Amino acid sequence: MDGLQIVKWVVFGCVAAVGCRSTQTMGAIPAPTATANGSMLERAFTKSPPGPTKQFLPASEPDRDEKTPLKSQTVAAFAGLSVEATFNNDELTPAERDRRLDEARHRYQTALQQDPKNLESLRGLGRLYTRLGDRERAAQAYQAAVTAHPKNHQLAHEAAMSYGRFEDWPTAIKLWEHAMTLDPESRKYARMMGLAHARMNNFEAGFAALMQVCGEAEARTILARELMDAGQAEAGRQQLDLALKADPAFAPAQQMMQQGGVQQAGLRQ
Repeated sequence: MDGLQIVKWVVFGCVAAVGCRSTQTMGAIPAPTATANGSMLERAFTKSPPGPTKQFLPASEPDRDEKTPLKSQTVAAFAGLSVEATFNNDELTPAERDRRLDEARHRYQTALQQDPKNLESLRGLGRLYTRLGDRERAAQAYQAAVTAHPKNHQLAHEAAMSYGRFEDWPTAIKLWEHAMTLDPESRKYARMMGLAHARMNNFEAGFAALMQVCGEAEARTILARELMDAGQAEAGRQQLDLALKADPAFAPAQQMMQQGGVQQAGLRQ
């Protein structure tokens, strides 16, 4: 029994010694490090074989989507954002303002080189030139836009507004008439056409345009407001009288009449 116990103790000591040496060897193995191709986790979730993969290539590589030029719509969108930001920034110096607007203009023109009928670029140039007070270039841009997109009634309205800003009412009216053929029930287009006729002192034509979408009392009241805003108080008062004759209970006409009476009383005093 003593010999057997001695053998057991020898075997136990050998096993313990082997275990200690194994533990020391495992601790000596260096920890894994990320390679140039990404970490072990990145490689585990990547289906591509080891080596440079598409997602790690520089943007200048010919097989990347970023190599493709931006679409004309995207270029025009960036230009539009730049124009709005420039006009809304009162802290810019005149030189910096001009630089940014020129940059936006070049973007629009670049987009048109890709697509000469690009709507947002043509519209953007029209808006830009209108805000800059460049009547001739604004007209050219909007003419090209309407020609390229003849069925866009909103574009025709916007072009008419540009012509109206430069007080070219005959051209503006033609554009609103075109917009009305595309959207006959538009109150906005009929109203603007009626007001444009009123600016030219064509009251009956203005009234006829408004009557396409309004009742007589409302049409007369709209004309009256436009005339009074233009300083033609007597003509405006006549339209109000006709509005109340058509509908004595029409509240907007009553309110305007009361306001006009107060103003006249103040003048007499």
